[in-house]
Amino acid sequence: MTECSEGSDGQPCEANIPVLPVDELRAGAPWSRVILEHLSQAVFLKDRNLCLVEVNPGFCAAAGRGREELLGRDDSGLYPCDFADRYRAEERRILADGEGREGFEERILAGQARTVQIVRSPVPGPDGRVAGVLGIFWDVTDRRRQEERARQAQKMETVGQLAGGIAHDFNNLLTGVLNNLALVRTGLADAVGLPRVLEHLDNAEEISRRAADLTRQLLGFARRMEGQPELLDLNCTVREAVRLVRPSLGGQIAVDVALAPRLWPVRADASQLTRALLNLCLNARDAMPHGGVLAVETGNVTLTEQAAGEHLDGQPGDFAVVRVTDTGEGIAADLLPRLFEPFFTTRDFGRGVGLALVFGIVKEHQGWVHCASEMGRGSRFEVYLPRCPEDVAAAGGGVAVARDAGETIRASGAL
Repeated sequence: MTECSEGSDGQPCEANIPVLPVDELRAGAPWSRVILEHLSQAVFLKDRNLCLVEVNPGFCAAAGRGREELLGRDDSGLYPCDFADRYRAEERRILADGEGREGFEERILAGQARTVQIVRSPVPGPDGRVAGVLGIFWDVTDRRRQEERARQAQKMETVGQLAGGIAHDFNNLLTGVLNNLALVRTGLADAVGLPRVLEHLDNAEEISRRAADLTRQLLGFARRMEGQPELLDLNCTVREAVRLVRPSLGGQIAVDVALAPRLWPVRADASQLTRALLNLCLNARDAMPHGGVLAVETGNVTLTEQAAGEHLDGQPGDFAVVRVTDTGEGIAADLLPRLFEPFFTTRDFGRGVGLALVFGIVKEHQGWVHCASEMGRGSRFEVYLPRCPEDVAAAGGGVAVARDAGETIRASGAL
């Protein structure tokens, strides 16, 4: 093997770079062997038949097989057919045009489907033809999830700011409309023969009040509503939300409420949290047009760094959790990232601001909402609120047990 000389700029001349056959590459120099053996990334070398002629320990770990078991095999003996076909098609293009490729693809690593970043390069032979394909890949599944969570959080923050600005301006306009309607009503109160005018004023006033309520919901999403935080037992908030939603459920939806004893206290605004839970319960009701079970439960949860990383905006620590579960239609996986956007709805009715309001209220309380759903099996919304320190508030006491028609409230241990 000849040494590569340098050009006038001190860089190696491409014309002098040695061209090694696959056999020499496989044998390798000592320093390259050390590098390959200690790389955490998976490295492989294939011949023109796309059979493995060399792999490093990282590739063996990813494939879940030993080196001797892998050498001489092609992808059809290692991966499902659709995966193997995609890999072969990509590598045949490299053999044909001699151009390297980089990108992302799905691979089965240690028995699980994962996303990897992969770089494939042609390996030239002594005759100038491509003698094989050298590849290196590494698992980026967790990194891409974190990037997606960061993008989603940034998008929600931006939408929240936009919603708040629109709500403030719209609310100022509505205030003027309502004040003028009140003045007109006062001027016509003693007039004779104007009942129709008064009726129209009533309608206009009602419409304006509905619009004002919409702006309050937008402000809630934008996290600009002033609350009155206090030490709060979430079990009491759940009871109040269930009491409010109960009349709207009808006879086809049963309610199952499990309240954990010694639930950790939180610092929150009771009215805002009641409204947030009420919206979650109403959303669950709408997801079960033919009836089902609405389950609401509370519990104490301690999240590690790893567990918190599975949630958008998740943080490690101690949390009181409220779970609202329905047995309805479920939500498609591609719609889950958009659930908390204002005016987004999965149904043909409604304004789509309820879940956005929930997001804003919980975010204001330094918590977050996590949703899990499966089509045909229902959805579960989890509200995480940080626990008050033990030296500030004592843990909550026992839980009263009550029963009502169509509703079961039971005590349970911490979840």
